[in-house]
Amino acid sequence: MKKYLRNTLAGTMAFLITVSQLPAISAYADETENITSETVETSDSSQDFTVSISNETSPQGVLTMGSSFSVKGTVSSEKVISKAFGGIYTADGEQVIYYETEPNAKSFDIMNTFDTVMTFAELSAGDYIYKIEVVDSDENTVTATEKEFSIADNSTIAPEIAITGASEPADILPTECVFSVRGQVSSSFRIKKIWGGVYNEDGTQTDVFYEDTPDASSYNLNTTFDNYLDFGSLPAGKYVYKIEATDIKDNTQTLIEKSFEISDDESVPSDIQLYNAQYPTGTLMQGKVMSIKGSIFSTHTIESVTGGIYKAEDSDCDYNDDFVFTIEGGRKSFNLSLIDNDIVFNQLPVGEYVYKVAVTDVNGYTKEVINSTFRIRSSEQSDELQQAVMKGIDVSELNGDIDWEKVYADGIDFAVIRAGMTYNGDANYHQDSNFEKNYDGAKNAGLKIGAYLYTSAINKSEMKSDIEGLIKTLEGKSLDMPVYIDVETENRQTVLEKAEMTELVKYGCSLIRDAGYDTGVYAN
Repeated sequence: MKKYLRNTLAGTMAFLITVSQLPAISAYADETENITSETVETSDSSQDFTVSISNETSPQGVLTMGSSFSVKGTVSSEKVISKAFGGIYTADGEQVIYYETEPNAKSFDIMNTFDTVMTFAELSAGDYIYKIEVVDSDENTVTATEKEFSIADNSTIAPEIAITGASEPADILPTECVFSVRGQVSSSFRIKKIWGGVYNEDGTQTDVFYEDTPDASSYNLNTTFDNYLDFGSLPAGKYVYKIEATDIKDNTQTLIEKSFEISDDESVPSDIQLYNAQYPTGTLMQGKVMSIKGSIFSTHTIESVTGGIYKAEDSDCDYNDDFVFTIEGGRKSFNLSLIDNDIVFNQLPVGEYVYKVAVTDVNGYTKEVINSTFRIRSSEQSDELQQAVMKGIDVSELNGDIDWEKVYADGIDFAVIRAGMTYNGDANYHQDSNFEKNYDGAKNAGLKIGAYLYTSAINKSEMKSDIEGLIKTLEGKSLDMPVYIDVETENRQTVLEKAEMTELVKYGCSLIRDAGYDTGVYAN
């Protein structure tokens, strides 16, 4: 795991990432559920019939209406459990969701029994009780678990389904074309159904079509639709590429709609696109291994792919274009990972470099798809920095205007930029007034970028509202680092117990992950 050390330096937070072990707070970033590792025993006076639950996950506090929740735990007893029953009840004890099972064993798994019918997402707003009771062979009954929780009315949350990083076909594609379907879909509520593909001009569906039922708040088109939508099988003609989705509130959104043409005319315009690229930016330590990747797609056959590592114009390092390549094409697509073994970053001397890739098709059309400046820093550091791989800062509007070129020149590799916040007395999300300026400045200077949310949320409803505001702020932004939740000594949050704060932060991390971002936590 990585360890994030935070130190106050002139109003700016300095980060040092090492390979040492992350302390207990790492669990906030890596897990999405409130798992109780210790055994909790319950009992009554029913002739020494007692049960215990280990690794329990149960609903507590406030859940958002429409959100799913999974109950877990292993119920055990010294006596044989002949029957288990219960589920979800109203605060007045009325059954809402009920299930019973007959384990006839000394233990049973809640997830493999009760969880299969516990449809939390269908509950309306209100107060509830989650309860499971067990019976032994002598008909003694004890309560294995009983928890109170609430479902918050989210009628004020506007249903929204959005897509980022979407790819669209060029206006004209040749027959037997190669097109890669891309796009990360996110939704305020879980996505019930997503469908689409290629339609004829009159709106009728072609065979290039796919639909899915993800039951999740995020969805990646590349790992699903791209495998089924074969644009190369389309005959010449005019078409519409369209993707639509519906959430559990029956809100339907058209995510992509683009008219295009398939032509067998040899004069189809050239178009070259790069997807899912990984390449060096910022600073690498000398001797560090770096892998490159990226999928290149062209409307016409690729004649050559040229690129590699070039010495920057002002660099005086001892390097003579040792890792520059030119590869003949022959297909309409090319995977940069094929030349990864020939681009050896760990042999570069200290200095400034540029990693470039240019593609030329059979029509002579050339496009530079990557041009990234980076530097190699000496690995000879003090004992304190011996394990360091990157050094960075976090910034907000409180830091005023920042000279990002100077930040880069001072050896800072990355910046975690405050995207938004909620404060005591004002639980409404506000975007950091300098976020756009700081993002553009850090990006243009060549730093890696992460983001963070400063939150004063005290329940899941507020946390969800904060994360929704955060995700909107991050729309269209390209991040290299995780999105962090920042929790500090907020007066509003002192009412929460440690376990409640832990559950709340982990819930926020799960929402960030559902939106397609890596996530983490830092706190004082």
